[in-house]
Amino acid sequence: MMFEELIEIVNVDITTIRSLIKTNNRLRVIFFSQDSATEKLFDNNQDLRELKDLVPDAYTWQIYDHCSVVTRLYAIHESFVEKLIASWINYLPEIY
Repeated sequence: MMFEELIEIVNVDITTIRSLIKTNNRLRVIFFSQDSATEKLFDNNQDLRELKDLVPDAYTWQIYDHCSVVTRLYAIHESFVEKLIASWINYLPEIY
């Protein structure tokens, strides 16, 4: 098919976004959990405690994640459409 490569790039990019969303959601659960096992993990690891001090509150983190995802999805769509149109324009002389 003519545009398979473009579609594959979009699919890979969207799969990456899904993976990042799942990762960040899971990290938020870990960082803001009140579970005693999670608290013990943070108590026993200086690097994790320092990292926990750096993260914003869960709501702010989620807002920034959503904004990042929307922006990235727009960029993926824009790039796809630009490449699709350019490919189609380059293909026109061959069909006429």
